[in-house]
Amino acid sequence: MKHDQRGLTMVEILVAAAVFGVVVVAIASYYPAASKGALIGRSTTFAVLAAQQRMEEVFSKAYASVTSANFPNDTVSDGVNTYARTVTITDCSGDATSPCESSARLKKVVVGVSWTDAAVSKSINYSTLIVNN
Repeated sequence: MKHDQRGLTMVEILVAAAVFGVVVVAIASYYPAASKGALIGRSTTFAVLAAQQRMEEVFSKAYASVTSANFPNDTVSDGVNTYARTVTITDCSGDATSPCESSARLKKVVVGVSWTDAAVSKSINYSTLIVNN
């Protein structure tokens, strides 16, 4: 008597389905962490872009116009979070601290951006020196 060996038995199908189910559950468990990481990256990227935009506004002014009064604090939003931007400008004349010690023709500009992401306060600072030509 000859037995036909084509196809799979019911036990083999159940084992394959169980292994597949375990793999799917393991992969799906990483989804919330990956999603949260993407949102954190999105908010950080927006904060950096908001700081760079403000810094470009500072660069567009003449040296004499680069004062804190000309760059008041403001807020920007990405539709999810609200970001507070601050601009601090320090005139290096009479300042003996580094990096100002090298020249009285410099101004130190610091743009700070702060926001709350998932109930955690976050902030970045973007700084540069500008010179009076």
